[in-house]
Amino acid sequence: MKVVKPFIFSIHLGMKTFFLSIFSLFLFGHCHAQDPVLTSLDENFDVSCASISGFPNFWHQFAIAGAQSWLCTQGKGLHNTPCISMNDYTNMHNADTTWLITPKLDLSSYSKIYFNFYDKYSRSGDTLDVYVTNQYGGSGNPLCDSCSWTEIVIPFIQSDTTWKEHQIDLTPYKSKPLYVGFKYSSSTTSGSIWYIDSVFTTQTLSAGPNLVKENIPVTVLGIPNGDGINLEYTLPVAGTYQLNLYDITGRVLIAKTFTKPAGVQRTMLNDVNLPKGMYLVRLGNETWYGYAKAAVQ
Repeated sequence: MKVVKPFIFSIHLGMKTFFLSIFSLFLFGHCHAQDPVLTSLDENFDVSCASISGFPNFWHQFAIAGAQSWLCTQGKGLHNTPCISMNDYTNMHNADTTWLITPKLDLSSYSKIYFNFYDKYSRSGDTLDVYVTNQYGGSGNPLCDSCSWTEIVIPFIQSDTTWKEHQIDLTPYKSKPLYVGFKYSSSTTSGSIWYIDSVFTTQTLSAGPNLVKENIPVTVLGIPNGDGINLEYTLPVAGTYQLNLYDITGRVLIAKTFTKPAGVQRTMLNDVNLPKGMYLVRLGNETWYGYAKAAVQ
């Protein structure tokens, strides 16, 4: 008995250790599993959204507020194919703030890299916001304490109810793995439907008809008010440029055409009395462009 008992005890102890090991492996393997890191992106949602219940692999969504979410949508895509969309409306408008976040991307091997996507809008409401980060963990709240997102100004115009192509230069962020996030917002009185399709990365700028080819840095100086918006921008070459100011509905409030030399320039937009609100500034021509948001207080 003195020999058998320790032997039996060692068997029970071994089994206990074995099951604990298996349980720990299952628990931590699932809770801490990391998404694969992609070195490029080419998602048209045709396969991943082939069914209404589908969702693209390794993409993430998170509702900050509200119960609505990004969903696969049939027949509404770029070529009447599946796409992904967000709609706040059930039998009434809902207050929703919901993120759609790409897979984790390691783009460090490229000298230049661009993020491309198509979008379409339906019904009045806030425009999308687009952000990039190197700090998101891949799941959970994108606004976690350690997550810092940089907003990328995209010239969304609410009157654009047909598909538009947009392109973001991710080169400044490529030294570390990154995520791109789309943030949708609505209220109990208004909300839009946004469709997104054909999301992909390229090493060169797109030559698509809806895109210009380079970027002009545009900065809003100081705090805009009703008397005007003070702008600073750097023109890459001398030439003729168009400067437009839009309100949130896409209405052009100011349109200027001027010829300026290359280099740092400043312009004050004070042709109209601007009420409080958000405005979009576009500066460019057929080859170069730049955008900036201005919040008039």
